[in-house]
Amino acid sequence: MPTSASLSGVKPPIHEQIVELQKKIQLLDGDHKAYEESSSAQIQKNWETIQFLRQENKKLHKKLADVLAGDEKVIKEAFQSHSVERAAMRNKSGHAAIQLMDQKLCDKIKRLNALRHQSEVRKKRLEEMETEYKKKSESEQSKPGKEDSSEQAEQVRSASATMIRRDSIIWGFEI
Repeated sequence: MPTSASLSGVKPPIHEQIVELQKKIQLLDGDHKAYEESSSAQIQKNWETIQFLRQENKKLHKKLADVLAGDEKVIKEAFQSHSVERAAMRNKSGHAAIQLMDQKLCDKIKRLNALRHQSEVRKKRLEEMETEYKKKSESEQSKPGKEDSSEQAEQVRSASATMIRRDSIIWGFEI
């Protein structure tokens, strides 16, 4: 088996080898201590970061709970006398509740506009019928022996007005 040789071809004495190995061990110990210290410092830094983030998380959860409780309080106060709407809004945020109520408001406005249009159409139709009736009654008045048509016209007007009022009550708005 060949032995290792130094440059001069002579094997260094064992004492020098031991000293050299002790130096290497000391270097490794120093590296190990440095690594241990840096790891310990990193662990400490990470622990502090974790503690900070936990505190921040607690603050954010509390803030969220306060906001949700505030939204719930506002919804509860806004819908005091409307238990059905209050129940529907119970688990909604303030923004979602506003959007939902805006949508309902738009639907009601559309319905109101449709009813107003229907009312106007009926009023115009009533006016047309009254003018047609007046024309017929004038032509009949010129004929002898007919009853007084103004009384009949008033009855038609009153019946028409009653019909319009009834329709407006059915559809839920006042004229």
